Amino acid sequence: MSVAAAGGLLHLVVMVWFARRLGVTITGGYEWVLYASSTVGMWLLAAVPLYLLVRHRLVVPATLLTGFIVIDVRSEFAASVEDAHALYFGAWFVFLAIFLIGGLVEYGLRQVDSLRRMVSRRGNRH
Repeated sequence: MSVAAAGGLLHLVVMVWFARRLGVTITGGYEWVLYASSTVGMWLLAAVPLYLLVRHRLVVPATLLTGFIVIDVRSEFAASVEDAHALYFGAWFVFLAIFLIGGLVEYGLRQVDSLRRMVSRRGNRH
């Protein structure tokens, strides 16, 4: 759990700094809502996949996180508010849903494989 929390905190610090550096904002004077929500979201985006990796050995969510971070880092070279970081930072819940769906698919496939192996072992005993 501490690995997930520490990874989430590191991700939060770097991504909030990056958003501030790029000037990610919203209209209407609700910038504080964006940053409050996204601060929690940035922590969850890293902590959840890392927890699933360490606790349940699910690699898909952490792999997706790594891929999205790589795409997001490319924003450094675009340096525009319309880049991938604005979407990653503002719509973090979409990415979290993608991670969770990926984890569920991996978990389901592992359960099917375990069931198949168990049935196969029972069949070999007779």
